Amino acid sequence: MQVLPRLKEYKGAEGKFIFPVGTTKIEIDIVENGCFVNAFLGVYNDYFRVTGTKLSLEEGKALIKASKISSDKKEYYEIVIKEDIINIFYADKFGLRNAIATIISAVEQDKKTVYIKCASIKDYPNYSHRGVLIDVARRFVPMDEFKMHIRSMGLCKYRYLHWHLSDGVFSYELKCYPEVNDLAVRRLYTQEEIKELVSYAESFGIESIPEIDVPAHCSYLIKAIPDIFCDIEEPRNTEKPISKYVACVSSEKTYEVITNIFKELCEIFKGEYFHIGGDELYFYDLEYTSLFPEWQNCRRCKALAKQENLETDLDIYIYFINKINKIVKSLGKKTIMFNDAVDISKPTKLDKDIIIHFWRVAMEDRGPVDGCSMQGFLDQGFKVINSYFPETYMCDFVREDKLKVWTPTSSPKVENGKENQIIGSELCAWGVHNHFDYSMLPILCYFSDRVWNSEDMEESEEIDRAFVRQTISHKIDAVNIFDILNSRIPPLNDYDKFFPDKVNKDLEKVEQAMTYLTTLYVNGLGEVRAIKGYITVLQELRNQIRKEQNLPMVDTTLWGFISESKLKKEGKMR
Repeated sequence: MQVLPRLKEYKGAEGKFIFPVGTTKIEIDIVENGCFVNAFLGVYNDYFRVTGTKLSLEEGKALIKASKISSDKKEYYEIVIKEDIINIFYADKFGLRNAIATIISAVEQDKKTVYIKCASIKDYPNYSHRGVLIDVARRFVPMDEFKMHIRSMGLCKYRYLHWHLSDGVFSYELKCYPEVNDLAVRRLYTQEEIKELVSYAESFGIESIPEIDVPAHCSYLIKAIPDIFCDIEEPRNTEKPISKYVACVSSEKTYEVITNIFKELCEIFKGEYFHIGGDELYFYDLEYTSLFPEWQNCRRCKALAKQENLETDLDIYIYFINKINKIVKSLGKKTIMFNDAVDISKPTKLDKDIIIHFWRVAMEDRGPVDGCSMQGFLDQGFKVINSYFPETYMCDFVREDKLKVWTPTSSPKVENGKENQIIGSELCAWGVHNHFDYSMLPILCYFSDRVWNSEDMEESEEIDRAFVRQTISHKIDAVNIFDILNSRIPPLNDYDKFFPDKVNKDLEKVEQAMTYLTTLYVNGLGEVRAIKGYITVLQELRNQIRKEQNLPMVDTTLWGFISESKLKKEGKMR
């Protein structure tokens, strides 16, 4: 038996624990430590509703018992599975959460029973910060899709959901500055919707981290509230048009607006952290656009620079970030920021209590380059979240062969014994991409292992089964779409749904898989949004095979295949 992320220690035994028809009670010694359990029981009860088995904290025979133990490892848990009882031993409430997630992820279903194999398990994470960034600034993620991602994150034992809430535009309705809402270019989340999603994530033990990007990426905020822009004096030091991309760092209005926006969000996001962005301060390499600070052309900013002895824009930037850090701390939060505008090649005046979110060294003319590195932040004492873009950006860059051997300390390579300052990583789902429909769940599963374990992921039949269970179905006869595609992570380019040179072109096998997945879909069994995505992948493969074999084309829509397979059932569509 195996789950994702992989277990640290697993010893199999003979026999199975069979979940009885009816309600099984989970008995917890300290009730408040079970604060995350109900959400997972809801997942189980939905997945296995047709089997007649159910899990509950309130009723039924107590066949699963949880007891607190001492451990020097956070989130630690043990599970002993016997034929007549499952015993959980946990170090803290997150350890109990992780144990329940493991049990649900490991459950299998045959034609007659729902069961889990007898075993002894000991497990804990190597990294505390295990997160996923979702870019809601560029894409409105529907509520049901968002909740699907949250459920999968919970089962994969993630701890943090990073909301990229602003990127020029804002993704939600501001009550403190409604004039910003009037500039919206797409559907905005209401604050009630965000509260619902934050609460839903919290029920799975996932803390939501809000991000408002400052001082750059502020064009819409500047347009709505002009007083946060610089007081330009002529002649300017450039022939390019005035850039209304970066907020004025010397205007008190800027700090007033930022404080009010942050305060409003802190009423919704109750967690420990606040992300202030801080990335992409300038793009001097872009010839036909103006994306840079106007601080050197601002009367107020020039006076501030003289008063504070700030020689360059990067010095002014550090001054600004430290002031924003004070605002964040006054709200009871810890600051996280992106790294690329900090010149770490020399001793920095940046506050050391800020957590650095590393994603890359800046490109030429987009930030400091020479002598800059992730190691530089570690050597100067910062804690770091490593989201190095070639390894963690699932929008374009994640590759299976690289991911299976990557860890947060391996690339960029950590030296000088600074590994303990790397607190983890975040998988980053930037932008608007069609492939998220079928790539998100398998990548979530894959990446969860890389922030839980330090050892390379080795292939095995048990790993294959874990991927199928956690992305498609817990049935032992479930189709393995990844076996047909010969890849768990698809091309991330939005036009190729599979690797043509890798796929299994057995038409009968492909169509059988489509029929199986469609049966799950129309009956609402499993994560139907993801299953729908997998069906579209197989449809494209099927039609390519038929074309190569000079066979007639068929209806390429999902609904056409459902009709063709005679599987559409009245009233059961989800």
